[in-house]
Amino acid sequence: MKRTITLCKALLFIWGTTFAQIDSNLCDRRVEKIADKLSSVIEIEQETLNSIELNISSCLTDTPNSLYLRGLIEMLQNVEVDYSKAFDLFEQASGLGHPKATTYLAYFYKNGWSVDQDFDIAQTYLELAVEMEDPTAIYALGYFYFKGLTENNQNYQNAINLFAQSNNPMAQHWLAIHHLFGLGCDQDVTSGIDLLSSNDVSNSQILLEKLNSEGYELEGLKELRFSVNTNEPLNNTNEILDTELYGGLYELEWSGQKVISEHAIQIYLDSENNSLTLTEDDLSLSSSFQITGNKIIPNDLDLSFPALIQDNLLCENYTYKVKEIEFFNDLEQNQFIAKIHTWISELNEPGLPVFCNFMSQELLESKIQSSISLHPNSFQTSFETTFTLEKPSVVGLEVYDLNGIKKLEIPSSNFSTGDGAIHVNAPQLQTGVYLSVLIVDGSTFSNQIIKTN
Repeated sequence: MKRTITLCKALLFIWGTTFAQIDSNLCDRRVEKIADKLSSVIEIEQETLNSIELNISSCLTDTPNSLYLRGLIEMLQNVEVDYSKAFDLFEQASGLGHPKATTYLAYFYKNGWSVDQDFDIAQTYLELAVEMEDPTAIYALGYFYFKGLTENNQNYQNAINLFAQSNNPMAQHWLAIHHLFGLGCDQDVTSGIDLLSSNDVSNSQILLEKLNSEGYELEGLKELRFSVNTNEPLNNTNEILDTELYGGLYELEWSGQKVISEHAIQIYLDSENNSLTLTEDDLSLSSSFQITGNKIIPNDLDLSFPALIQDNLLCENYTYKVKEIEFFNDLEQNQFIAKIHTWISELNEPGLPVFCNFMSQELLESKIQSSISLHPNSFQTSFETTFTLEKPSVVGLEVYDLNGIKKLEIPSSNFSTGDGAIHVNAPQLQTGVYLSVLIVDGSTFSNQIIKTN
């Protein structure tokens, strides 16, 4: 669990007396007070920790608060080494109804601290701690719903309701995210900025600085143009072997409905050498692979995406380890759909949904050609070329006379998947017939157009 306040030696002010003479109720309150301070510690000097343990030892019994404090001390003495004894102490405290100890058990399973990582068990403990009204658990359960860390359990509305109930600063941070991007609510950038500005936590301040530098124009996220749910798993993987496939890779927000980033992608599965080559934008990656049913399982393949939201403040980009690529057959669009299952190394949790659409170069080009339209066909001063792209592409336009001499050029620029248009203003052209040449990723598509008086 993220603990963000470093303990200073001022903690020692509470140990001017021995605790043997203090009655049990006061003793328990002292234990609770020290535990609250230690629960927010990242680092502590061993000398300070030893002093705390020595001076409070006479108060440490088998009460829930004592067991919880002993667990915290064990964690601080064994940072990132062995938390097994701390786990046992938290488990005892939780069994006696201690809310914060129950929340700690959830984090043990969420992060895999001295236990096998298990999000389902973690969520069960969070739900129990929420019933005990632990504020941190209320926030953490909202986080689980926001990201859908357990199967089929992603729910923005549940997350919003829990964040609104929690006084944890990170709950306010995630509420801001909801408003900024319209996740589970209407997009309201002003409310999102206000929540970040009034939240004194590093995550919110970093995101606010990023928005200040890039501007507040956050475009609404667009829908994915295809669906896995309506397509059958690919039965014959030979259809995707030993052939170049082209398409787009789409990183979605947590509900899997809207695109937050898209990339041109090319994949080649070499069956003879058991080698997968994947080109994302200009980056080429390779790995050996196995085939299981409709799944390609790479042995060592990592993708890198900019972090939409910096959960880990040290990383501007996250490493998506590809666990498997699941293929589906989209017969209606005559293309393959792939669902890429990933794991974010820096967060130690599942990656955002990632999908791809793949097709041959020939099919890709025929779809572009059939989608091109010029308005109007005969123009006096200007015309517009519209087209539909099946993947993110670099698109430009040139106009030639019938002798092959270039008369006009619109420089290439990046276009997203979907419908696109290029407006051409050409009053200087003489009356006559011309070729309008659309250039998509280096491939040319020619159509006649007539310039009139």
